[in-house]
Amino acid sequence: MSLPVGVEFVKKIIPSINKKGKLVYKSKKKNEIFREMISIALRNINFRYVLADIWFSSAKNMNFIKKECQSDFILAIKENRKVALSEEDKLSGKYISIKSLELEGRTLSVYFEQLDFPVFICKQVFKNKDDCTGTLYLASSDLNLSYEQITTIYKKTMKSRGLS
Repeated sequence: MSLPVGVEFVKKIIPSINKKGKLVYKSKKKNEIFREMISIALRNINFRYVLADIWFSSAKNMNFIKKECQSDFILAIKENRKVALSEEDKLSGKYISIKSLELEGRTLSVYFEQLDFPVFICKQVFKNKDDCTGTLYLASSDLNLSYEQITTIYKKTMKSRGLS
């Protein structure tokens, strides 16, 4: 079962002075809100994975989920992300675009620049309702999951949010 466990409305209540010297109000950063929501959810609910869309797939969020929360994630990632194919490549700064990898239908263990743990990435190509093709790249910190498990878990979650 997948359930949304929190919602936060954007509240512009933080006073700030803009470049023109005018008083404006800002909201918290979306990734700060995301991490706060995960922390609150962890105190109240036992769950296996944190799932989120591309907006929340920063290295800082991945580190937070894996290390501070001691949980796993499945996150949509942008196609322009760069990865190292081995720990040695990471240490020598040798990164390539995930777009250049043959990922469809399988997982690949890789390293992101700002993470010190490996993640599985995969690519899912699907047909939308209007018959156009869509591509989704996913990253998972659970290295025991198969391609089918990663894509199924993520798809169920997006469907429950009305996004699929």
